[in-house]
Order: sequence, then structure tokens, then C-alpha cells
Amino acid sequence: MARTIQEYFEERKEECKRLSLVPNTRPRYLIEVGSDEKRGRILMALHMTERASLEVSESVVIQGNHAHRRSYAYYLVIDGQEYWSRDYDSIHGYHGHTIGHKRIKAGRVSFKEAAEQAWEIVSQEEELEDAG
Repeated sequence: MARTIQEYFEERKEECKRLSLVPNTRPRYLIEVGSDEKRGRILMALHMTERASLEVSESVVIQGNHAHRRSYAYYLVIDGQEYWSRDYDSIHGYHGHTIGHKRIKAGRVSFKEAAEQAWEIVSQEEELEDAG
């Protein structure tokens, strides 16, 4: 379990590898100045297929031995268009979006769950395209 924000960043990097997600561009792992390595932010775009990527934003605080996401956004982008998301922020709480950024009700989701759901959607989209 992460005791510093740097440890959390390393755990997230390993989780991306296990989920077959490769950064499209250089990820940004930002440690909040003056936080004693207890607060930080992740911003990254992860390659899924030629048509799809997962955009990730997390604001994290370490409390004891636990990492808590103060906010997060996981956006599946297909052909350059926002297709699906799961978000948490202090204004809207837990929610998601569909095509066209239409907000929908959604519950809490872990990074792993969001990535697995995104892979399922991408797989279905590609199957439909292959059938067409």
C-alpha cells in the first residue's frame, strides 16, 4: 500500500502495464509542493487501439497507508470523440458521461474497473466494425 504519493504513482504505472495500457504521450505525475509527498496528481493518455485511448486524471492524497482519490476522471476516447466516462468531483459527485458529454448517474469506480469497462466497450465496437 502506498505511503507516499511517489509509491502511488509507481503502483499506478504497474497497474497500467497489467491492464495492457501504454502511455500515448509522456504521463505527468505531479507531487504537490509542500505536501510532504502526501498529495499529487496524475494526468495521462493511455493507448488502447489505433482508434481508442483512455484519458486519465486523478487527484490523490495519502492518509496513513491508504491512497484516496479526491477527484478522478477516466474518459474513453474513440476516433477522437469522447465516448464514455466515469468521474468523481466535489461538485457533481459520482457520475459519468456518454457520447456528446451527456451526464449520467454512475457509482464509484476504481481505475482498474474503469479500464476493464473501457476495454469491454472497445472490444464491442471493434467487433461491430468487423461485422459491418
